[in-house]
Amino acid sequence: MILFLAGTKDAREVALALTREGYKLLNCVVTEEAAANLREQGLLVKVGRLSAEEIGELIVKNGITALIDATHPFAELASKNAIAGARQAGVPYLRYERQSISYRGQEKLLFADSYQEAAELARQLTGNILLATGSKTLEIFTEHLADTPDVNLFIRLLPTSENIAKCQRLGLDKRQIIAMQGPFSYELNLAMFRHYQINGLVTKETGTEGSLDEKVRAATALGITTIIINRPKVDYPQVYSTVEGLLEELAEK
Repeated sequence: MILFLAGTKDAREVALALTREGYKLLNCVVTEEAAANLREQGLLVKVGRLSAEEIGELIVKNGITALIDATHPFAELASKNAIAGARQAGVPYLRYERQSISYRGQEKLLFADSYQEAAELARQLTGNILLATGSKTLEIFTEHLADTPDVNLFIRLLPTSENIAKCQRLGLDKRQIIAMQGPFSYELNLAMFRHYQINGLVTKETGTEGSLDEKVRAATALGITTIIINRPKVDYPQVYSTVEGLLEELAEK
């Protein structure tokens, strides 16, 4: 059995592809929504965040022979725990990660290696700034930009009660909250940026599957300054970006 950490929609598609090839997976996800999607496909699912020690124990208890880490590119702690847990249990660790997109050299694009650095760059902008970075790190931006009178912050995030409550707790007015389920097309991004008169965009390097290109192209078309947060630097032992690569490696295990 393979322990499969599924953190994104494309990762769950990889899980289904591996299952069709005859591999038995124990799929670990963080949310009940993700679990429901996998259960509908008849897959075995465990819900909840796992520490390195818990991952190691789960591997031993279930007779796991390999771990595939397909968590989100920005789930740095989850990946580090997976690496440590696999090492603790003595099984191979394989990383599946969507490919990056390179925009180096383009105008009106800034790059940051952390949320804090992105927030500092955003302080140098003026007007309406849209955060497309999720809710987890929202307080970093509200704290850095709270005393910046020339900046008006907007946040686009999933429409959950927890997200809305966090926005309100951090002092955002309801008119600043854009609660929508993505992915968003180029055309929708274009219309949204125009409607909210966005001057600056902060987003993450989530790859094609994260609809990064649609955001950047729309922002570029309107002359909007875009701050892209680079992916965390994690020392992955082995990385694959295709199902074929994973299958070839598994066949040798």
